[in-house]
Parts: sequence; structure tokens; C-alpha cells
Amino acid sequence: MTLGERSKIFGIFMLTFQYPDKEFIEHLQNGNLYFTIRGYLEDVFANNINEGLLEELDDLLKEYSSTNTENLFSDLKTEYHRLFIGYKKLLAPPYASVYWDSTGKLMQEPAILLKRLYKEWGFEVSKDYKDLPDHISLQLEFLYQLGEIMNKDSESTLYDVQKRVIGDIILKWIYKFAENINNYQSLKFYGLMIKILVNVLEQY
Repeated sequence: MTLGERSKIFGIFMLTFQYPDKEFIEHLQNGNLYFTIRGYLEDVFANNINEGLLEELDDLLKEYSSTNTENLFSDLKTEYHRLFIGYKKLLAPPYASVYWDSTGKLMQEPAILLKRLYKEWGFEVSKDYKDLPDHISLQLEFLYQLGEIMNKDSESTLYDVQKRVIGDIILKWIYKFAENINNYQSLKFYGLMIKILVNVLEQY
């Protein structure tokens, strides 16, 4: 399996932690999300996959498949906004900086480090992107894009960059992020997906 193929899983989770759209809801309801994740985990991690989490995801998405599409779309948008954008209070901030130290401030060391890495590896953030550089979805997009630039450097070099981002940045804050999601969720979806993502990152 090439690095590009290995990195595609990050594209799936990137979409998961972006604001949901109709196309993403279709992937939930038609089984694409489940079979893509399951196939990836079986190919990459073989016997080390967490069957319990995959069974939970299968059950949840089967439930979603028979849910009215407009209702599911509305419910997920509301949940995303409540957890990651906030109404009166931001319950699960999706930014590395918030969890980095006791200050809880935005645009701290991880955001600055990520901006440098993005520039170093030619990762261009869309002009339409209005959020911060250490949002979880952007970090995952960067990991995905590293697998797409095979003509630039060797697989081992790019894999080492991925591992550095995962070990030195993401795994230093994502556990607290996951804890917040699970503490404040009203739907199971994001709490389950963050558990699967952590499982992937720990083994990558």
C-alpha cells in the first residue's frame, strides 16, 4: 500500500470534522463511510482493528440509513454547531491551541508550528477558508495532502512528517478534545468518530 493510499483515511476524517453538507449525509446513509473506514482499517492494521467501535459505527449508520435525510442533516448541523462552533459556550473547541496549556488561548504554539509546516510542504489553504490553522479538520487535510505529493519527496520522508505531526501535535491534545465531545454530545456520531480517529492515529 502506497503512502497516498494509506493517507486517504485522513480525508475521510477531515470531512467528518468539517461542517456537514448534503453530500456527506449521503455518504452516511448509503454505507460509503462505513465500508471505506472498515476497508482501510482491515488493509492497514489487519488484526489490530477495534471491532467493537466498527460494530457501533455499523449499527449507528444503519439507523441513519432509514432516517429522513433532511432531519438527519438538520440534526448533524445542530450538533456540529453546538459542539464545535458554540451558541452561548464552545463545548468542544476543535483547536489544538486551546488544549496546549492552562491558558486555553487560541493561536498558540501548535498553530504557529502548523503554519510553518504548511508553508514548508507547499500546503495551500483555500482562500475561502476562514478558520484557524490548528482546526482539527485542517490538520487532517494536511496529513491527507502529504500523501498526494509523491513526486516531491520519498515516501519515507513524507511518512516521517505525518508521524511528527501526529506524535508532536495531534496526540498531545486530541484526548482532551475527545473527552469534551463525549461529555457534551447529544448524538453518538461525533463521539464515535473521534474514538475511531484516535485509534487510527495511535497505530499509524
